[in-house]
Amino acid sequence: MKKTNRACHRRAARRTGQAVRLTLLVLTLSLMAGCTWLAPDQTTTVMTTETGPKPTSTAPTATSSPTTPPSATSTTTETTTTTTTTVRPTPTPMTTTVTAPPTTALPTPVPTITTTTTVRPTPTPPPTTTSTSADLSRLSLDPVPWWYNRPKPTFQDVPATIPDSAAKLVQTWSVIWQAKPTQAPTLYLTMDEGYEYEENTREILDIAREKDVPIAFFITGTYLRNRPDLVRRMVSEGHLVLNHTDHHPNLAKLLSDKGTVAVMAELDKLADDFATVTGSTMPRLVRPPEGTYSERLLGLMKLNGYRAVFWSFAYRDWITDDQPDPEYALDLVLGELHDGSVLLLHAVSDTNVAILPQMIDAARKRGYRFGKLTEIP
Repeated sequence: MKKTNRACHRRAARRTGQAVRLTLLVLTLSLMAGCTWLAPDQTTTVMTTETGPKPTSTAPTATSSPTTPPSATSTTTETTTTTTTTVRPTPTPMTTTVTAPPTTALPTPVPTITTTTTVRPTPTPPPTTTSTSADLSRLSLDPVPWWYNRPKPTFQDVPATIPDSAAKLVQTWSVIWQAKPTQAPTLYLTMDEGYEYEENTREILDIAREKDVPIAFFITGTYLRNRPDLVRRMVSEGHLVLNHTDHHPNLAKLLSDKGTVAVMAELDKLADDFATVTGSTMPRLVRPPEGTYSERLLGLMKLNGYRAVFWSFAYRDWITDDQPDPEYALDLVLGELHDGSVLLLHAVSDTNVAILPQMIDAARKRGYRFGKLTEIP
């Protein structure tokens, strides 16, 4: 009977222990179930327990199990302090969206290429014409020497004259031999250059530069090829350099014997070579060699853009070993001066070199100026 009671007591104790353990488990689960996960924007209350001396209390202490008797001698009481902490929500990162302006495709810049090119002037092309032109075929091929009537009395500024037949051709084909009177009496100084003699041209250019006088130099192709230095100096110092043909043939005879192509080759070749040597365009003014011309020659030149140039004063000065006396030559030139006179002198003449400064000074003293052939309309 005693064994049975002890066994009953043990079973009751085990049941009590199991009940206590079960109660503790339930309490633990309850506490765990009471915890709440807070969102960032929520506020929670955190419980903290402070332990210290407590006033004596006679109130019973709650038991954790029905089998545990209450403690009557408890002298401390647990005080609970509640602290409220506000948890600020974690700021949400701000996202800034930058919208780029629409892209406009700009045109690709075209690079500027600067090229420095030295371009030589191209000679003015002549008008197109044919050797069988009806206008030319009706014109005479007969050669005619140029000549004029010396003015009289001398030293009276009397103009020179030419025959009526020559005057008619001059008017028809725009030939220059003497300019019309102007408000300022004008002389046109020209010199023919077939070849260089004793550096006379250098001296003539020095005088012209000192006296500030323009000269029209009619050169041949032979002169250009032999003395390009002097030709370039003529151009650089402001003188006219004009066409006296490439080989100095009698153009009237050349036209009659070999036709228009041969004549135009004499003129155009010199003009082209001059442009190559100097970089300048030769004015289309021609002095026919020997002063010989024909009606057809004058017509051919005009149709091709050229203009014949003769003279209203000249004298026998081209023979280098038979030069005129300087005093005689100066008197002759000054005696025949007149407004619009085209003076022909040869650069090979030592006499002309000797009298040139005095002639220029004397002409200016009488009221003359020196002009350029290109001024003549």
